[in-house]
Amino acid sequence: MNRPLLLNILSSFGDKAFTAVVMLASTVLMVRLLPRSDYGVIGVVMGYGVIIQLFSLSLENAILREHRDYAGNAERFLLNFFVFNAFKALVIITLGFLLAGVLPALYAERGFFWAVCSMSTIVVGDILVGPLVLYASARYEQRLVTMINVARFSLNLILLFGLFYWPSLSYLFVKDVVVTAGFVLAWYGLAGKRLALDFTHVSLRRDVDPAFIWKTLTKYSLWVHMTGVATNFIYRADAFFLSFFAPLAVVGNYNVALTSANVANIAPSILGYQNSVAISHAKDQSEAFRLTDAFLRISTYLGIATLLGFLVLGVFYLQMITGQSNVDDMYLYMVCIVIGLVIAKTIASPLVAYINVKGDVRRLFVRVNLPMLLFASLTYYLSARFFGAPGLAAMNIVNALVWAGLLALEIRRLGYRLPVLLNVAQDVQRLRAYLRATSTPTVPADDVRDK
Repeated sequence: MNRPLLLNILSSFGDKAFTAVVMLASTVLMVRLLPRSDYGVIGVVMGYGVIIQLFSLSLENAILREHRDYAGNAERFLLNFFVFNAFKALVIITLGFLLAGVLPALYAERGFFWAVCSMSTIVVGDILVGPLVLYASARYEQRLVTMINVARFSLNLILLFGLFYWPSLSYLFVKDVVVTAGFVLAWYGLAGKRLALDFTHVSLRRDVDPAFIWKTLTKYSLWVHMTGVATNFIYRADAFFLSFFAPLAVVGNYNVALTSANVANIAPSILGYQNSVAISHAKDQSEAFRLTDAFLRISTYLGIATLLGFLVLGVFYLQMITGQSNVDDMYLYMVCIVIGLVIAKTIASPLVAYINVKGDVRRLFVRVNLPMLLFASLTYYLSARFFGAPGLAAMNIVNALVWAGLLALEIRRLGYRLPVLLNVAQDVQRLRAYLRATSTPTVPADDVRDK
């Protein structure tokens, strides 16, 4: 693991650690200051957000795979992604208006209008800066990503204190507009200098290549996107199905557990993403396999530690978030969801990262994510209908086991064999050897010759 990659990883963990703390504080404010039914509205809208995400094709996923091929003309390369994303943002805005008109009537609740507008605003902001974020990370400039995210989530938290005076979903929408505008302006203001990008010499007429966009979309990005949509649906759609059979207050409690459990998703997501970055620089398949082995082992240790932390501190964690003393139901939901996340993400994140860069992403979607999407939809529906929130939470574990099994079978077809995930003695030796290697000073060439 080279030094730039290590710094990228450490910067990512710093980013996510700060974000997790701020999001925890944000969740506390929203759960305590908003009516629980309003928080239920947010959970339902996140489920409907899958519809919006379905049309939010992430063309820029190809940056991790192809950035080295276009290093000499990065501006022209990125321009195609910006043009595509501008059209995509218009599509998302249109879909947002449609959902904002339909859902309030469907649920007879005005708050759905503001919640959909908030979600659409955040999605559009992420779309507009998406190519810059991925390019920065691929070029080992994760520090820039971290710096801007710290500013973004800090501003978000500060503005959330306005809920003390205006505890409503409409205020959250105004807050999201302000934060998203600042986030987008920060990226476009800083990226040129930090990433050495100069777009003054490129032209929309001359340098936008529809053939490149179409090839990238159909051969790669479409399938990575569909995989991401299926994954997000599996993670977030349980509250959506629960809303068909339970009052919004129950959905709100479930959404508290779901949001709280998603902290367990942070570390595996970082490792999976940074594995993609590392593999994009790998010289050959053997090196890519070694990197994936390392990320898998690290992910396993972090997953076990995460689960133990939730088991021991989960009740206190929920009491702190909600301000309630009785959180037994939410604790049960949360633990089940966390177990599912740990099972799936420990294995899924590093392996999906390898396939996204070195494998066939279309086959990954067809053989793993599409069957898993159909299976999860059926199990979520049945468990929510017949067993309510407890059964729905437990179904997260079943779905995770099936998902991990399908993914393990797929990765074997690429010649990869899962390593022993827990070998403490050997891993401690590896860590010591790495620390010794990084702490040993390099002898200058002139000194070697003198000797």
